[in-house]
Amino acid sequence: MNTKFIVEIMSHIRVLEVPSLLILISVLYKLLGNQNLFIGIMVYALVRLFINIRFKIQQEKFQKAMLEYLDTIEENEEDGV
Repeated sequence: MNTKFIVEIMSHIRVLEVPSLLILISVLYKLLGNQNLFIGIMVYALVRLFINIRFKIQQEKFQKAMLEYLDTIEENEEDGV
């Protein structure tokens, strides 16, 4: 299996890690009968998910830009500039 593929999968799983744990905790509160905490934690989990997705998109753009920059540096070194 390609290492890059595994890294990408793990990176996407990291986006879901905290929100999924928060949803699990909120379901436990629901089972205990505490509706207010259930709703509060679910809302926080959704907000956290959107924050993680936005951060992930920005991180991917930054990584792509850095890789392109490194490629141009390598090309310039090969050209003797």
